[in-house]
Order: sequence, then structure tokens, then C-alpha cells
Amino acid sequence: MGKAMVDGQSNFLPHSLLYATTPGQKNRIVWPYRIANLLMIATLALVSTLPLVVWLENTHWHDQQRIGQILMLTITVIAALLVFGLGRLRAPLLLSHTNRRLLVLVIVVAGVSAYLAHQPLWAFTELALGVASLGLAWLVASLRRLYAVQNTGGHTVDRILLATLFFICAGLVARFDVSYLAAITNGEGILDAWLLVDGFSNPRFFGQFLTLALPLLAVPLLVEGNLRRYALVAGVLIVLVWTTAIVSGTRGTWLGLACATAVLACIGPIGRRWAMLHVAAACVGVVLTWVMMTVIPAALDMSVAHHAASKLTTSLSLRDIIWIQAIEEALNHPLLGIGPMQLADLPNGVAAHPHQAWLQWVAELGLPSAVLVTWLVMRGIGRLVPVLRARAQSMQEQDVLRLCLAASIIAALTQAMVDGVLVMPYSQLWLALLAGWLIGLQPQAVSPGSVTFAPRRMFFSWLAILAAAVALLGFVVVRDYPDLEQREEIYAKTFGSHLQPRFWSQGIIALDANK
Repeated sequence: MGKAMVDGQSNFLPHSLLYATTPGQKNRIVWPYRIANLLMIATLALVSTLPLVVWLENTHWHDQQRIGQILMLTITVIAALLVFGLGRLRAPLLLSHTNRRLLVLVIVVAGVSAYLAHQPLWAFTELALGVASLGLAWLVASLRRLYAVQNTGGHTVDRILLATLFFICAGLVARFDVSYLAAITNGEGILDAWLLVDGFSNPRFFGQFLTLALPLLAVPLLVEGNLRRYALVAGVLIVLVWTTAIVSGTRGTWLGLACATAVLACIGPIGRRWAMLHVAAACVGVVLTWVMMTVIPAALDMSVAHHAASKLTTSLSLRDIIWIQAIEEALNHPLLGIGPMQLADLPNGVAAHPHQAWLQWVAELGLPSAVLVTWLVMRGIGRLVPVLRARAQSMQEQDVLRLCLAASIIAALTQAMVDGVLVMPYSQLWLALLAGWLIGLQPQAVSPGSVTFAPRRMFFSWLAILAAAVALLGFVVVRDYPDLEQREEIYAKTFGSHLQPRFWSQGIIALDANK
């Protein structure tokens, strides 16, 4: 077992192995990893540009992000095949035997629920999206775990992922600032806060990404070592990103980060430093928001639309309607639910999902499945907290990263209780990436000999499931993309209301049944 691990080192392979082979053999061994590396770099470039660049003209940002997400999930399957299938690395077992069985049970139950749904193809599409996202998290966790065990390349992976987040946040802040300057100098006399955070089809989706990204921006300010040199840049960026989060008026982001701050303040010294840092950054962000959205517009005699101050209410923003609908469906179908995505088959004039992750799971997949998933998540958190407490005083990069990643996941899960973090494509993508990154950083294996590897049969079975999921998602894209505009027109004529995103920007699937 240890030898199998050693055989897959150095740029995935050790020099001793490379020199022990002929040039032809060496090329046959190394080429899958080289291609996989290129694919992984391409996926990070894709993730970085999705919210910053218009790749698809005349397409909603939501739809572009969905297509980009599916493209990345496709690349994930190919990379997994190259690294663990055609390469010499073996996939580690990340979950215990019990947890693997329970996860399989959740997927099987979801499959039965999808089969019995009113629109089974859409139900299986949602299931495929969830399974493929699990595959992305699994690949990131597997690679990071192997690097950690070998003590090679782990920091490089961390730095690349962290740099990607910093690049995206810097791009969003730069566009926010340019939009603000354009708004106050165009002479129209109106400053619309929502137009300053363009790049997502809704400011809420912008906030969902910031919920996941903001906790990690503090890493250079908390670590000791080379990353410390970027502390000033990170500090300025955190303040500016907090300002955009406040201007967007996304209360779910404020709630999620407040909850993460409260939890981390109880972890230990580094957790308290993280909490105080974000509290200070948020306070400065509030002041900047007041200057930018109140003082300057007043001086220029401009009116302000969608001011963040208007969001300082306890209003449910019509969530009571969609929550009641989800509860009613859960009570009527307690065992298996109505099927994945099937709340989008019941138009309510508000949204295609209930903006509450647990209610959505109960309504669409049943109470037993929701309880089981909740137990799995809580068990994972229960194993994470002792590690965080044991290293609560460490300023080592890996320990600080683990702490900040935990804050991201806590904030996102909190926001998911009032928002669609688990539904929207870009937040789904980053949630899978960060969850896999966090799992891969868990110090469960300290040496090659202590790693348990998945049997080849198990790996290829899992890969076949991922390939089938991605194939279904690709089919849906090919089927729907040419007619997205027509679907929106039909929806407008039928319901005459605003677009309600789910899979696509127009997410009401009841239209398909009416065609």
C-alpha cells in the first residue's frame, strides 16, 4: 500500500522512478498527469472569469454560470480518469465505511424519489448536479489529502486556490469601483446600488459568493511565513469586499458571516483574531458605505435606489409564501418528498425554490433523507471542531486555512437557511471546491502507509456514476440552450411575472408540462 503511494509522487512521480524507466515508459507514465494539470489550470481560469467576463452573448449571467459549472464538472471527471484511472496514483478513501454506506443510501433514496416525481427527467437532472458536485469535492479532497500525506505540493495547491479567490474578489471590487465612478459622473442623478454589483443575475447571488470568499481573505493576516508579506493587500481587499457586501444589501451574507464570527470567536486565539479582524473590516465597510451611498450622493444632489439601509428590516421578503408551500409538500409527502427540483413544478409567483435548504430537502427528498444528511453534516463538524481547538494557537498556513475554510462553510450553511446557496450555480461550484479543500486538509492520515486506498472496482464504479451524471447535464444543456430565450418568452406569456432561477435563469419547469 505504501509503495502504491510512493509510485505516484513527484509532479506526481518520484525522480527515482523516472530514472528507473526508459524514456518511452516515462512518457507513458507522466502524460496523464501533465494533461490533468493543464485541465485543472483551465478549470481555475474558467472559475475566475465566470463572474467577470461575458462568454456567452445574449445569455443571462445565471445561465452562463450554469454552463460554466457543468463544463467544470465535465473536466473534473476527465481529470479523475487521468489521475486515478490511467495514472499510477490510487484514490484514497476519504470517508469511513459507515459514512460511505449512508451516502450511497442518500443517493439511492434520491434516485427513487426522482423516479417517482412528476417530471422525472428534471428530477434526475437535479440529482446529477448534486452527484457531480460531490465528485468535484471528492477530487479536490483526494488530491489535497495525497499531497498532505506525501508532504509534496500541498502548499502549492493551497496557494493556487487562494490566489484564485483573491483574483476574483479583486476583479469584483475593481468593477464595483468603476461602476460607482461611472454612476456618479454620468449626470443622470440616480445611483442604483444593485447596478454596482453587476456580474450576477441577482445581488443575492453576488452575496452568496462573498459569504464563501470573505473568510479566506484573512489568511495572509493570520499566518506566519511567506504569505504574511501580502497582509496589507489582504487587509485593504477585505475592507473593500465587505463594503460591496454591505452595499449589495444581502442580509443572508450579513447573517452567515455574523454566525461564523460568533462560532470562531469561541474556538481559540486565532479564531478570536479572525473574528475581530472581520468585525473591524465590517465596521470600516459600514462607514465607507455611508460615505459612498449617502454623503457623496447628497453632495451631488443624487437619489439612491436600493440603499442597503432599506434592508435593515425583519421582513421575510415573501419567504413566508414559499416556506409554507414547502412545509405543505413535506407534510403531504413525508417519506420520499415530491422529487428533486419538483418545487419548481409548482409555480407560486415568488421563487422556484423555498430559499431554505432544509425545508427544500424535506419537501423534495423526504424527512428521512433530510435527517440523515443533517446527521452526516453534524458528524463531520463534530470531527472538525476538536482539530480546530487542538490547533487554536497555531499560525501555520495549513491550520489557518483550515480555520478560515471552516468559517466559509459555517457562513454558507447559515445563509442557506434563508437563501439559495445550495441552488445557484456559482455558489454550488465554490461550496464544492471549498468543502473538498477542507476535507483534504483534515489531518487524518500522517504517512503513506496509513492511507487506505479505494479498490479499483470501487473507483471505476464511482467514476461511471460521475460520468453518467455529467452526461445527463450535458444533454440538458444541448437540449435547452438554443431555446432559452423562447422558454423565457413562453414563461412571460403564461405567468407574466419575474424570472425565477433554478437550473436556468427561468427555472419554472411547469412550462415543460404545458407544452
